[in-house]
Amino acid sequence: MRKKLNPSSDTPLPVEDSAVTDPKIMPDVVQPSLFPELPEDGPVVASGAEVKIPKKAKSKPVVTPAPLPAEELMEADDDEFSPENLRLLNKIDLRDLVTAELVELPARKPKKDEWFRVHPDYQQQGGILEIDSENKVFWVSKKMQSQVAHDPCFTFRLCVLVVTRQGVPFIWPVKTDVEAGGTGDKYVRIPFAAMTEGRKKWTRLYWSQDRREHQVETSDLLDAPKFPDKPFSELLKLAFKDAVISTPDHPAILNLKGKAK
Repeated sequence: MRKKLNPSSDTPLPVEDSAVTDPKIMPDVVQPSLFPELPEDGPVVASGAEVKIPKKAKSKPVVTPAPLPAEELMEADDDEFSPENLRLLNKIDLRDLVTAELVELPARKPKKDEWFRVHPDYQQQGGILEIDSENKVFWVSKKMQSQVAHDPCFTFRLCVLVVTRQGVPFIWPVKTDVEAGGTGDKYVRIPFAAMTEGRKKWTRLYWSQDRREHQVETSDLLDAPKFPDKPFSELLKLAFKDAVISTPDHPAILNLKGKAK
């Protein structure tokens, strides 16, 4: 049994499903859409009341930033000179990355402004010929020592390995008290004492013009000295590689005898 409706003049009657599907019953009726499109700003009538549809909110325009220059797009890690990378370079000890090969080793005494340490074991006595006018020292072979034994430029010295605080090594031919005749000459005794102190502490040796003698200073610095990691015989050979007197016709010998050309 069907339920009766009281339709108003504004409300369309419901249509049976069969009427929609059978064109013979309602050939000219157009079925309204269940979701009619509403006008954006116009009113719509529903049950005799006017309802206003709010206007759509206007969206803000999207601003696309201008592209940055290429140098500003580079990340800090890709910039070799960025503060971050430069700070990292400062933390790297390049001495740990590169192994330096020792190719030269001078034979000399410590300079007056140098703090130095002396190797506790590396020492060798040898005949040394010192030419003050050329600021050179020569290693005299045993067979040639008799040729210069009485020359004042020749002495027997104790050669030791020394290194400065900056890591610069050199061979120091130190005069011994024997060369002073065992009399305790202060010009020999004080430098020899500085060499002995240098085996235990950082030491400085310099000449005092006022006192007319050498002065020795020591420091309690805890820096560990970095000596070359080579046998002492190789270091001596390197220090005197171009300064070995082994023949009578060596230029230094000829110069001492007044026979140099």
